Amino acid sequence: MSGDTRLWMYRKGEARLFGRPDHVPAGEDWQRFPVIAEEAAEVPAPAPEARDAELSQDEKLDRMSRRRLMQVAGDCGVRFDISWSKVQLTQAIREVLHGDRA
Repeated sequence: MSGDTRLWMYRKGEARLFGRPDHVPAGEDWQRFPVIAEEAAEVPAPAPEARDAELSQDEKLDRMSRRRLMQVAGDCGVRFDISWSKVQLTQAIREVLHGDRA
């Protein structure tokens, strides 16, 4: 049905069909998508900064994308070829960070 503006809204295990978006009562915690489990909503996921703080410098390098590794390599003064793989970029950065350059 084209032009249908009805939508399902969810809150705390309840589902309700509203005729139009402006019919959804404000301030009653209605959400566009259901919460699967209340426990999941109550336990906040650790902030990315907190998870990253627990990682070593080498672990952080291992999780970076190739594009980000190229940025870090450039910031560290590493001369690299655009065709280098993640492994090659990571190794070159580690050599600079750990002073392993020959």
